[in-house]
Amino acid sequence: MNSKKLLRELAKFYPKSLKESYDRVGKMINNLKDDTATIVLCLDFDEIVYQQIADKLDNIDLIISHHPFFFGPKGRIMKNDPLKKELYEKMVASQVPLYAFHTNFDAGKAHKGMNDAIIEELGFKVDKIAFKDLAMRGCHLNKKMAIDDFALLFKKTFALPMVELINAGQKEITSFALIAGGGSRRYLEAMNSGYDLFISGDAPHHVRREIVLNKYNYLNVYHEIERIFLKRMKKTLLEIDPSLNIILIDHEEFPKII
Repeated sequence: MNSKKLLRELAKFYPKSLKESYDRVGKMINNLKDDTATIVLCLDFDEIVYQQIADKLDNIDLIISHHPFFFGPKGRIMKNDPLKKELYEKMVASQVPLYAFHTNFDAGKAHKGMNDAIIEELGFKVDKIAFKDLAMRGCHLNKKMAIDDFALLFKKTFALPMVELINAGQKEITSFALIAGGGSRRYLEAMNSGYDLFISGDAPHHVRREIVLNKYNYLNVYHEIERIFLKRMKKTLLEIDPSLNIILIDHEEFPKII
């Protein structure tokens, strides 16, 4: 498929206009090739991914990661991160382009975003409600569910080694809202919108204390839950062009629980 046309089609669902102001999305390394037939998808493009595809680079037309390779000023990163600089130089030599779809993917249109995918994976439907936070999604259950049972369902569905539940609000829930990744500070919008539980990750101590004092419920899950990016992005790409060859690199492991 023509590479520019492919990017234009992806932009219909994940336009740069949806990204957070602090974010870096789009081209990270190298210009697009004229045509794209084989795409590698990964959550983070790092040395581990590179080693897995190093002998296939001649046959790879595009790499798409979720997290940006450069998350901040490129010059400062290259100066302070020698491992990233080394990988960057190897990628420049390979001439394989690397693109990132980050918060614009999270907020995606037409129920093709990150949090839409998570709710659907749980077997529920996404509420038709527009939050101020474009990435946030909500869901109303068909019936009441004990909050501990819901936490176990989430853990089982995504094969997580553990989840962290703050149960300071309703003991039975009929709704939840979520932002995958590190969105714990945004619990207030979910709470003020009437949702019984908020789900996100990377919650620092002071945010957890705020949630407790607000007598609210919060489920803290691993940032790696975002690996569902691989499944959802592959589905979107194949809807655009079923002939694309998609290679998934799911290399990030959850921490070991001692």
